[in-house]
Amino acid sequence: MKKAVDEIRPFIAAIKTALWTLEFLAMARGGREGIGHFKGLAQPYHLLRNDLGRYTDQEISRLSENEKYQLIKTVFRPIADYEFPSQEEYGKNRSFQPSWLQRFEWLTYSKSMNGGFCVSCVLFAKGDRTALGQLVNSPMTNFTRAKKTLDEHQLQETHVVATESMTAFMRQTEKGELSVGQLMSSEARSNVQKNRNILKSIVNTLILCGKQNIALRGHGDAGRGSNQGNFHALLKFRLDAGDTTLESHSTTAGRNAQGSFGVKVFTVCADEAADTANREQMAFIVRFVDNQGHIREEFLDFIHCDEGTTGRALSGKIISSLQDNGLDMNYLRGQSYDGAGNMAGVREGAAAHTTAIYPKALYCHCAAHVLNLCVIAACKI
Repeated sequence: MKKAVDEIRPFIAAIKTALWTLEFLAMARGGREGIGHFKGLAQPYHLLRNDLGRYTDQEISRLSENEKYQLIKTVFRPIADYEFPSQEEYGKNRSFQPSWLQRFEWLTYSKSMNGGFCVSCVLFAKGDRTALGQLVNSPMTNFTRAKKTLDEHQLQETHVVATESMTAFMRQTEKGELSVGQLMSSEARSNVQKNRNILKSIVNTLILCGKQNIALRGHGDAGRGSNQGNFHALLKFRLDAGDTTLESHSTTAGRNAQGSFGVKVFTVCADEAADTANREQMAFIVRFVDNQGHIREEFLDFIHCDEGTTGRALSGKIISSLQDNGLDMNYLRGQSYDGAGNMAGVREGAAAHTTAIYPKALYCHCAAHVLNLCVIAACKI
């Protein structure tokens, strides 16, 4: 018995599909009942998949990308001589006008609800959908005010964003273009693989030293001096032997920016804050233009302000940190800090002490701090 049912199941599905198609054609020609009276075989028209009026918010959220694409392509659009049902409004008979469908490409008519829906907003609106009202959560059924309603809806930011999302979705689906999310995901995967390859070169060197009982250190850990240790020497040997991955990393790492890219001119951004142990910590970022003309900001160092937080002490920390990272202070052209007295003070601030030694290092109040102060002031009004 089960085998017999399985054999006829495809024929039943084909019959249902044919009847649903006939249902659609009958209603598109203005038929009032179509062939929906064949209950048990065909679904009534308001359950057809191309009528947006049949979808709840939960059903929309569960649609796959392919189902959304098919719905957009086959959404119900009545033919020219379709007979829209009329209803009484303010003592006059009103009905949905086909001219609205021609003027507003995003508009569709729902036979089951006898009203209009915005295709892009129903499928792609972001945020709280319950507050979107007509054309999204409920059909536009007031035909007397329809023109005003449609004009206003078209200008809403929610509609503009949803329309752009639908346009991008259709372009991605039809032309195979990647979405922003997919591009970011692809870029992230590429970066992960690149970093793994870099670590592989370094870890393999460590493993070699361990297997051969070779000490890693030289006379110090800073990587400077005549003897930098076996580990540094082996890494340099890998570079000389043609390890292109490690070579690329050594020339693009942030602390090597000035020498590796041929970049001389740079600016420094720094800010200090107390940690949970109430110790002052300072972070450094260098900003420069690389050889490809791209503006870059690279994290450089993170130090403990053990000599205090006076302007002179902080200036000394900034200068020594930049020099320790191989940067030529004669090419420092800018400083960006917050507006605190110990950083921006005209006479005793860190910027003033640094400028006294390197006059071309002009101070600029950090734009992020300025914005923060403006927001705080605005919130007090």
